Amino acid sequence: MRRDYFFDRWSLIASRRNSRGHDVAGAEASAGVTPGRWSEACDFCPGNEDRTPPSLLEFGGADPHAPAGGSSWRLRVFRNRFPILPGDADAAAAEAAAAPPLYRVRPSRGGHEVVVESARHDLTPGSFSTAEWADAFRAYRARIAALEAEPGTAWVEVFKNQGALAGASREHSHSQIVALPLVPAPMKVKCRQTAAAECGFCRVVASEMAGPRMVAVNDHFVAFCPFAPQWENEVWILALRHVARLDALGEAAGRSLARMVRDVASAVEQLTPCYNLMLFSGPPGRDFHLHLEIAPHSSGAVKAGFELATGFSVLRISPEESAARYRSLISGTGPN
Repeated sequence: MRRDYFFDRWSLIASRRNSRGHDVAGAEASAGVTPGRWSEACDFCPGNEDRTPPSLLEFGGADPHAPAGGSSWRLRVFRNRFPILPGDADAAAAEAAAAPPLYRVRPSRGGHEVVVESARHDLTPGSFSTAEWADAFRAYRARIAALEAEPGTAWVEVFKNQGALAGASREHSHSQIVALPLVPAPMKVKCRQTAAAECGFCRVVASEMAGPRMVAVNDHFVAFCPFAPQWENEVWILALRHVARLDALGEAAGRSLARMVRDVASAVEQLTPCYNLMLFSGPPGRDFHLHLEIAPHSSGAVKAGFELATGFSVLRISPEESAARYRSLISGTGPN
């Protein structure tokens, strides 16, 4: 049994469960992307912009994959038509006024945006170029700043759902950005770790460097499999030096982050097409340690009854084995 670095949650490494028989078909076979650089049916492809809200941000550039007469952009941001936070403040206020003390209610105000990182329909995050990932992080920085400037924003979360098992509803690769009116409980724990006399994340970096769970390292970032993962083949990317926010990175560090995420995503996709990528950038005025977490998913590694009942994670592969897999996969990654 292994305990998480920061949270009171435990993981069990049970490699013998790999020997179990299965007669249930997996979902990975249908998790890929339809071939073709452009899809007429895809709302996110160039030329179909009228199917989405107007752009909040675009990065221009000649797009050889757009249809004749289509728009010329390489990245586009717009509001989500189906937001997590509906923002009906009047209804929430009325519900709160009528609710007994047991039931706590507050307005669900906030923003929800979509970032389409590439005009190409058939690219996955692991096949993005380093330049495309650098564009994505530039867009994240810009939209985080815009959402943080909105009254009532307490936390902005950037995440990517890749593949059906990870919750994606669209094939065309995209990220989402959600602005929340409160700091989520897990983020409060992380903020406390970074506000301590010695940053908990800095301690983790020092401990994991050159250890058996280390996956890759460059001048500014390190990737490793956490000691007590919640998901099989889970991998984290942490800033080597203590930096709180995405917008605090210099140009060289930004390029290092883009390259690291590209390499790790490419390795993850060789194990499974389905995963969640989550970016954690600190809120304004508070100390934090910039990091990303990637949670891979496969039909043979779902959280079932025992995990849901106990809060434990049961893993068929140790993080040390996962890290060895990733190191071998990343060693063959090209310089794109």
